This record gives sequence, C-alpha cells and structure tokens, in this order.
Amino acid sequence: MKTYILRNTYAAIAALFIALFALPQQARAQTKYDLWIAGTQVTSANCNNLATISGVSGIVKYDPANKVLTLQKATISCNSSQAILSHIDGLTIKVIGKSNLSTTPNTTLSFRKPLTIMGGGELNAKSETDC
Repeated sequence: MKTYILRNTYAAIAALFIALFALPQQARAQTKYDLWIAGTQVTSANCNNLATISGVSGIVKYDPANKVLTLQKATISCNSSQAILSHIDGLTIKVIGKSNLSTTPNTTLSFRKPLTIMGGGELNAKSETDC
C-alpha cells in the first residue's frame, strides 16, 4: 500500500512539473516610447534594431535609458509620415557617418520637445513639400 502511495505522489509531482513548463508563459507587456520612425512607434521590442522598419536602413537604434537615438550611416525614407517624430523631452540624436532622411509630403524631422543633434557625422534632411 505504501509503495502505491509513493508512486502516485511521484507521478503527481512529475505531472505538475511537466504542466508547469509545458504551459505557455505570460508575455511581458512592451513599453511604448513617444518616438516614431517612418510612421512606426518605437517600443521596447523594436528599439534595439529599428532598421527592421520598412524604409529604414543602416544602424538605427534607440536607448530609452539615456534618451539617445543613434543614426549610423542610416537612411530613413517614407511617403506617409515623418521620418522622425519625437515627443521625448531631452532626446539626443547621435549621428555617426552620413545619414539621410527624406519624406513626401510631410516634415522630415518633427519634434514637440527640445532635442539635441550631436556627433561627428553628417545629417541630410529632405522634404519635397513641407518645411
């Protein structure tokens, strides 16, 4: 009798461990930042590689802890929104190498709070119809 109880107890514990690891894990909610690149909002899920956004190439990434958007030999081109739209107070855009921003028909770089553009690179901005 004692053997059956022990065997059943071990089986129950094993089943609980299997169920614990086999069930889907709850996903973390992603953080959204007040920054849009080519019409796509920057989030904790995409901030490390914004070149996955359509119309974006080169190295484009955002460091939310330091509020730094890095453009390294980047090209951002879009037809339906701003290349960069920011509502982040104290954003720094760090430019490395030559980067190009272009939009039709919207403003290329739009910001609602103070920002700083720095780095030893070159940043070209072109908009066909807007300032």
